[in-house]
Amino acid sequence: IKNENFKGKNARDVEAYVSWLLWMLGFSVAHFGNNSNSQDAVDIVAPTPYGHFVLVECTTGLLKPDNKIPKLLERTQILRTKLEASDNRHLKVLAAMVTTKGRDEVAAELEQAERHGILVLTKEDLERACDDTLILQDADKLFDRALEVVAARQGKPSSEEQFSLPLA
Repeated sequence: IKNENFKGKNARDVEAYVSWLLWMLGFSVAHFGNNSNSQDAVDIVAPTPYGHFVLVECTTGLLKPDNKIPKLLERTQILRTKLEASDNRHLKVLAAMVTTKGRDEVAAELEQAERHGILVLTKEDLERACDDTLILQDADKLFDRALEVVAARQGKPSSEEQFSLPLA
């Protein structure tokens, strides 16, 4: 899987791949992409053992800042509002975009996504994450690290700090 060439992959295949990868990293995973009744939902919801949520939108192409990013932000805000209404405001929600494109291929779109607090994972991140499945991972530590990186990137160019799934 590490050397998997994602070119030509169906977006639904990528969603399934990311779902399995998140599960192997310790997240609970609900994959909604294949259900026609949930086409207007995020592709994947991945709660941590402590109950924090990662909302994942997958793409085999560019990040599409005029389309995918606003939808992901809206869905993230809806979940936050529902958590507050149910007296679960202590739970955190992280928006993530996963693309099979390389970091250099989406460089022009990274700044906008990161400015809005979206974690962007690229082909390189997916390949590194595969190695991490060989060791039992702590999804909550991965989540906290991702939040730190997102916060740091909101005010800095994306090249200043790289997110890596390993916790070594």
